[in-house]
Amino acid sequence: MSRKMALSIIGAGVAAATLSFCSPSVAGNASVPDSLKNETRRSIKRGVAYLLKSQDKNGSWMNSPAISGLCAIALHQSGEGNVKGAVDKARQFILEHVRVDGSIAPDDNMYINYTTSICLAALAVINNPADKQVMRNARQFIMGEQITKERLERLSKEYKVYKQVIDLIMANPKNTFIA
Repeated sequence: MSRKMALSIIGAGVAAATLSFCSPSVAGNASVPDSLKNETRRSIKRGVAYLLKSQDKNGSWMNSPAISGLCAIALHQSGEGNVKGAVDKARQFILEHVRVDGSIAPDDNMYINYTTSICLAALAVINNPADKQVMRNARQFIMGEQITKERLERLSKEYKVYKQVIDLIMANPKNTFIA
């Protein structure tokens, strides 16, 4: 698959997700012109059609759990009635990548935290009760990957990181690596 096609699929997924999240607020807002409401609906339909057309037979997009999760979110949130089968296939593809440690990722270990987070978000949006334990395990995995002060201090001894660097990391409240 070419890089251009991959970026197109990702772009369509992000666009559909963005439009699907804003569509209810646009549709219900009396101050929004009808022409914008209509164009929003047409854009969602085009994005949904593209995603449905580009889904692989195994339920994925680009054979990636994370990209499949983003597309599943976009489809699920689109409000279109013809997406349930595609969302279910994407969910099954995601579940095929659940690991014993709670992570959700392909075997190549690329971006394991990101992939697990996106897949967790997709499963939460789809909200199938059968996935509750998978979601709990994924959440535990992500929390276990965060750096606590104790873990950071241990790492500093192992890797000879200066105390000033540790203090700088710990002082930043926006640091998402700190649990």
